[in-house]
Amino acid sequence: MSWSGDTLRTITRKAASVPVTDADLQQLRREWAQEIEQQGGLPKWWSRLPKTKPPVTGFFFEDDERNLWVELEPEGEAVTDTTRTFDVFDPEGRYLGAVRMPFLLRRYPEPIARDGFLYGVVFDELDVPYIVKARVNRRASE
Repeated sequence: MSWSGDTLRTITRKAASVPVTDADLQQLRREWAQEIEQQGGLPKWWSRLPKTKPPVTGFFFEDDERNLWVELEPEGEAVTDTTRTFDVFDPEGRYLGAVRMPFLLRRYPEPIARDGFLYGVVFDELDVPYIVKARVNRRASE
């Protein structure tokens, strides 16, 4: 999008449906506990919740090569919220590959990729924030 609202590029990529898990529903119940209690139990719309969720959870452009980093929703019941996976696209919309991080990279402040490194914020088990610097490894065949 440009600042005037014009669509400058559309990128389409097939993605598998990501099912809504029991863990997702439990988290929603925790987050909505007060409202659920005020309504005297689960609201009528609860049974109409979708069975799948969008495969994309966010994106950022902070890349020195103007690449688009698209954050993907973790898949599966056994997934812990300790990793992040991004699909990376070049400025022309070509898929460059996936970047998997073995840590929970926070969305805010927005991560930054510069000179082959990704910088972002993580929190430890005591909610202490840390800035991480991770090398973005490219395969030799690229």
